Amino acid sequence: MNYNPYASPAAPLQAPQTAPGGGGYNGGPVPVGVVLRQSWELFKANAGAAIGSMFVVGFILAIPMFGPVTAVQWYYLGDAITGMIATARHGGKPMMVLPVEYYLWQPLLTIWMVAIAQVFGPGFARLNVAIARNESPGVGAVFTGFGRVPASIGWAMLTNIPALLAQGLVAVVALAGASPGVLQGLGNLAGLAALPVFALQALGLIFTPWFIADANLGPIAAAKAAWRATARYRGESFLLLLALAGINILGGCACGIGLFVTMPWSMVALSYAYTNLPRT
Repeated sequence: MNYNPYASPAAPLQAPQTAPGGGGYNGGPVPVGVVLRQSWELFKANAGAAIGSMFVVGFILAIPMFGPVTAVQWYYLGDAITGMIATARHGGKPMMVLPVEYYLWQPLLTIWMVAIAQVFGPGFARLNVAIARNESPGVGAVFTGFGRVPASIGWAMLTNIPALLAQGLVAVVALAGASPGVLQGLGNLAGLAALPVFALQALGLIFTPWFIADANLGPIAAAKAAWRATARYRGESFLLLLALAGINILGGCACGIGLFVTMPWSMVALSYAYTNLPRT
């Protein structure tokens, strides 16, 4: 299937009018309400591919992604929990004491999970862009993006640099013999290191993976394209992300079952917004 990154959505239901020259929805972004309404109709028409691809990829990646993480946690956390329980039984203050090796594994596991998560990332983007353009793709479309995986991994690594640096700092402090309390505190702070990057992505770089997968751009070129495309419309993009976050929270409240609908719908919604971005 050929993908034209500059094509308007192909006959979407009640499609918004595109300004001359591909300027988007009447020269601007599609309003959030329209994105949600139109993407829902497109999602319903292609629910089999949208939901089915999620199950297929989840089945393929479950063991390679979470297997090493689970093994490391069981290996180190088991002894730590046993020691904490024994300390409490003898009247001491219970504190989980993790070995230095545990903290050394954390950056490596992050790199592994980030890389594995991108194996089907471009394929997901292409499948959902096809849905947004009303092309009715099959589940197999998720296997069409392997050529873009290196660029996708490159972008994912760039966005995870703060978290990796923070985890590396914790590992260095652990090697220096810091107390368990200090290491736990630093470990909690390391989890906050990625927040500035996430905020930057939400404000202007959220569509970078779509430019990588659909427009065949490299990580930096895709980020620049996404930044330019959302230059005047970052408020709308941020509102869309908030709306989708709320929808997924509601999906999670239904014992998590609702996420099997809200998550793929969110991908269609973002893809629909991407296809209507102004092109420069």
